[in-house]
Amino acid sequence: MPLQTIDKPNLYFAAQLLINHLLAKIVEGHAANNQIQYHLFELKQVFRDNVASTTTHLEAIADLTQTYVVLRNEHDDNDGISFITAFLINVENNTVTIDLNPQAVELVKSRDFHIKAVD
Repeated sequence: MPLQTIDKPNLYFAAQLLINHLLAKIVEGHAANNQIQYHLFELKQVFRDNVASTTTHLEAIADLTQTYVVLRNEHDDNDGISFITAFLINVENNTVTIDLNPQAVELVKSRDFHIKAVD
């Protein structure tokens, strides 16, 4: 069995893990000033101890998460509201700061929303 197929990174899965974690943090009230900050150690746990996701693939995962939009409901015909407005990686402090769209945060807090990735 070739290792190439086993070791291929699943960036979409990692992006979805991060989105789910962000949604949970918002519902729990941990989005102060529409911003969530992670230490890379915390992100490693979010990515289920996948070191590559917190290092080599982090920028690609950030790009994927920025394609997610929040809709008022599943049948909303609008384009949706951008969920993440900025994804800042601070190498010196080993932190990642994620800025969230205030309108999207309010929709998530109301728990009457649908989230999806768009191209």
